Amino acid sequence: MGDLLLRAKFRRVLFIASTTISEFWRDNRGLAESRFGLLKPTVIDVDENLAKRAGHFLKGTGGRNAMDALVVAAAERVRAAFIYTSDVDDIEALLLEAADWPCRVVAY
Repeated sequence: MGDLLLRAKFRRVLFIASTTISEFWRDNRGLAESRFGLLKPTVIDVDENLAKRAGHFLKGTGGRNAMDALVVAAAERVRAAFIYTSDVDDIEALLLEAADWPCRVVAY
């Protein structure tokens, strides 16, 4: 999280899919939670269109992780320059199904 904070500090905007919040709060406690607040992300709500787009990505890749697919769908919606993830291989596979735009996957 500390490394992500440093990276995000130099970016203008940090977006996250609303579903990512549940994953973060499920797995982390204490200092990491307060650091998450420092990121001050713009939250992208998961609506029907975003969910359908994520499903399209899952169908195309044979993937099973809806959370990863929602992250890619949200990134596609805002044309994110980077996706920070611990699931690089899954995200890269899903990006192949997304609209073509310059987006890099960064492991953390």
